[in-house]
Amino acid sequence: MPRRIIRKKKQSARGRKYDYPVPDSSPPVQDKPIFSFHYLQDSHCISLCNRGQKAAFADTMRLLSKLTWQEIKSSYRHGLGSEKIPRNRFYVTIPNQVADDEALLSIRFYGRAPMVGIRREQVFHIIWFDIDFNVYNHGS
Repeated sequence: MPRRIIRKKKQSARGRKYDYPVPDSSPPVQDKPIFSFHYLQDSHCISLCNRGQKAAFADTMRLLSKLTWQEIKSSYRHGLGSEKIPRNRFYVTIPNQVADDEALLSIRFYGRAPMVGIRREQVFHIIWFDIDFNVYNHGS
């Protein structure tokens, strides 16, 4: 996904100023989410969801796709918001594709049942659908 570009003026050796592109290093707060199943684990796959859960997932995707990541981050965690889950609360093995310093996020899609994954820039990689609440400790 292309990053925003800031144009800065630079003076040439002859004293003339010209524009050159410089990538914006600030995080893109207005980006809307893109969802990926690339890291989805077979043990907690969408195929294990019932018809109602799949329909709720589709509805949630429609709603989340209209929001920015900033709006999702600031929303209520049991609504359309997200919640960071500490690694020590997981019952399942975290896949090797997830770096040790990456935050694992929970986003509700069916009542309080979450999909859990990682955010890389604007892409949310779904790793588990926690329909039986056995991916991580949901208490405290």
